[in-house]
Amino acid sequence: SLGSSDMRVMSMMVGSIVAVVMAVFWSGILIVIIYCMRKKNLFVKSFGIGSIVSLYLFCLLRMFLPFNLTFTQGIELEGLFSDVFYALYLDKYQMGNYYVTLLDGLLVLWLGVGMFWFGQFYYRYRQICKCLQKTGKKEDAQCMNIMQEVYKLKGKQWEIAILKSEEVNMPTGIGICNKKIILPMQEYKDEELYYILLHEYTHFLNGDLLVKFMVQVFCCIFWWNPILYLLRKDLDQSLEMKCDVCVTENLSAKETADYLQTIVATLKAAGKRKRKAGFNGTVALGKGKKNELLERFKYVLDNQKSRGQSKKAMAVWIVAICVVWFASYAVVPLPAYEPSIEEIVTEPGMVEMTPDNTYIIY
Repeated sequence: SLGSSDMRVMSMMVGSIVAVVMAVFWSGILIVIIYCMRKKNLFVKSFGIGSIVSLYLFCLLRMFLPFNLTFTQGIELEGLFSDVFYALYLDKYQMGNYYVTLLDGLLVLWLGVGMFWFGQFYYRYRQICKCLQKTGKKEDAQCMNIMQEVYKLKGKQWEIAILKSEEVNMPTGIGICNKKIILPMQEYKDEELYYILLHEYTHFLNGDLLVKFMVQVFCCIFWWNPILYLLRKDLDQSLEMKCDVCVTENLSAKETADYLQTIVATLKAAGKRKRKAGFNGTVALGKGKKNELLERFKYVLDNQKSRGQSKKAMAVWIVAICVVWFASYAVVPLPAYEPSIEEIVTEPGMVEMTPDNTYIIY
C-alpha cells in the first residue's frame, strides 16, 4: 500500500495534471464566448475592439496559469472520468528497466512536437528577416520626410528603418527589437505613403507584432488545441480593426475616406504581385477576405459617428469575464476509486468489511 508521503506526492501530481486540463478547458470556453460575442456588432460597438483584444490576452493568461488556489475545492468523480485518468496515469507499462504510463508518452509527444513547431517558426522568421535585410533597398527622401509627419502626428518617435523590397507584395512591419517597415518596390503618392506608414507605425505603437508573436508561440506550445487557431485568426482581424480605429480617431471624415481608399488601392496592387517571401509580420491594411474587409470599414465608419464606447457596458462585460475567470479556479474534478484489496488486507487475520459479511446488532 502507499505510505502517507507517497499519497501526498500522488495527490500533488494528480492536482497538477488536472489543473493543466482545467486551464486549457476554461481558457477555451472564454475564448469561444468572446469570439461569438465579437461577431455581434452591438457588442463590438459598445465594448470597443481594444478591450476585446485585451480579453483575448486575458484568456491566454488563464492558460498560462495552471494551478489551484487556496479556495479551490475538489469534487471526486467516478465513472468515465476516473477510468480515463486511470488508463493515462495509473496503468504502467514496462520498457526495459523502467515503468512508464501512457501519460508519459503523451507528454513526450507534446514536448517534442511543440519544440519542433517553435524551432521551425523561429528559424523561418529569422531567415526571412535576413532575406529582406539583404534584398531591401534603403529608405528614400520621400519616406523619411513623410515618416517625420507620422512622428509629429503620434507625438512619439521610435527609430524605425523603412526598406523597399521585391520579396513582399504588401507593406508590412517586422522586428520585435530592430523594427522595420518593408514596402513593395513601387512608386507611391505622398498621401498614399503617409497612410501606409501611419498604419504600420500604429501597429508598432500598439505592440501588435509582439502580441502576434506571443500568440504564435502559444500555438506552437499548445499545437493540439484547435481553439488557439480560432483565436489567432480572429485576433489578426481584431488587431487590424483596432489599428484602423487608432489611425482614424483624430482624422476628419474626408481623411478617413482617403485612408479607406488607400486600403482598397493597396489590396488591388497586392493582387497583381506574386509574393516571394511569406512570414508572420503585421501586414499593412490586411489581406482578409471581402467580408473581413467590409467589417473593418463598417467599424471605422461607426466609430467615426459614435467616437467612443459605452463605459457602462464595458464595465459589465469586464466584471462578467473576471467572475468567470476566477470561478474557473473554484472547483476542479478529481478521480475517485475504490481502494484495492491490497490496501485493506495488509496482514494475516485482517479482512475487508463489506455488506456481504457484516451486519448490525441493535
